[in-house]
Amino acid sequence: QLGKRDPLPKGDSLVLIRRANFSQTASNNKRRVMASFQETVQAPAEAHARAHALRFALFDDAALPPLREQLALFTRASIIVAPLGAGELGMVASPSGACLVELADPTRVDKSGAVHPHVDATYARLASLLGHTYELVPTPGLVADSAAVRSAMQRCSERGGSTAPRTASHARHGTRTKV
Repeated sequence: QLGKRDPLPKGDSLVLIRRANFSQTASNNKRRVMASFQETVQAPAEAHARAHALRFALFDDAALPPLREQLALFTRASIIVAPLGAGELGMVASPSGACLVELADPTRVDKSGAVHPHVDATYARLASLLGHTYELVPTPGLVADSAAVRSAMQRCSERGGSTAPRTASHARHGTRTKV
């Protein structure tokens, strides 16, 4: 684990990170992407929080509060659902054993337009160092499978404490959304 940390009480919140700025998404698709995110990622996250007696907290980068308030939000997190990106750094304030559900595209497009496999393990490593659990939900082309997101959140709730990384299968049938 990463250094000594003061023990924090077990988290009682599910924090969903919503990115307002989609640098990889054309602006004319932004409304559709955000509406789809609400239906297929945010709504299931809210339902999971209710079903597991967790507070639901939306962390939206369109209106960031002061840093102290941001960190306070993450100190209560038992589950963090987030697209790959800097917003995941809030997990450093989360209690050990929190679970990160990362939504990440497993490919990258090079300058010539060719698609290549790509894995960014930055936040998986950080989660492990902090004593958190980790779930990866592949989002090819920034498209998330809501069934895979629900399954990953369920595993987080069931696992409590295991730090072995897992990958949710995106081949399950379910609604998909860009993240």
